[in-house]
Amino acid sequence: RQSAQYTGPDASMNNICFQVIKMFPFTSERKSMSMILKEENTGHFWFYMKGADVKMKDVVTKSEWLEESCLEMAEKGLRTLVFARKQMTEEQVNSFMHNYERANAILGERRADAVEDIMVGLEQGLELVCITGVEDQLQDDVTSSLETLGMCGVKVWMLTGDKVETATCIGRSTQLIPRQSEIYSLLARTVEEAEAGLVECEKRFHPQHSGYFIKQKWTLIIDGCLLYTSPSPRDS
Repeated sequence: RQSAQYTGPDASMNNICFQVIKMFPFTSERKSMSMILKEENTGHFWFYMKGADVKMKDVVTKSEWLEESCLEMAEKGLRTLVFARKQMTEEQVNSFMHNYERANAILGERRADAVEDIMVGLEQGLELVCITGVEDQLQDDVTSSLETLGMCGVKVWMLTGDKVETATCIGRSTQLIPRQSEIYSLLARTVEEAEAGLVECEKRFHPQHSGYFIKQKWTLIIDGCLLYTSPSPRDS
């Protein structure tokens, strides 16, 4: 256990001290990080959690502005983080810690599933606290470097873990997506949707099907779900 101190934003600037009961670091699989805290002034227990909106929307109570606000920030090229919390009783904390330690003690492949089940039970009914949007400034000479690569005939793909809207905004700011370029977004959740999207893309942009050489520049945007659901070359 560790100690942490937070200075509250009230008018008297009283110190609010927290004791860290348990911290769960960020992982790419869970897309979040969280911790259980004890407020030493009052003895109250809190569970705080922050993560990607795709993860957090399933753990917070119903919100009318969560998805809309995240989409608005993403369209501005901001990377979003959602913060939530819930109050716990000492009995709930002790029960969770007991079950969590038992799950971690399991040997073999069943341990990961057991721990995940315990965490899912904890991550329910959280109160939405806030959403933050962070702008990542481009590194120096990114735009000129991409332009030079293009002039040399090098094709550049941008791979990012951001939302599609954020990735599109970053693509425009780096001029990887030309100003007059037509954007074709190929997003799919099933194999059937992926196949239909690929066929439509080929009809629209392949000279063999369109009957003329395309001078208009176009940009293809795909998401990770498409790569996962797309048919393999053997199945094509």
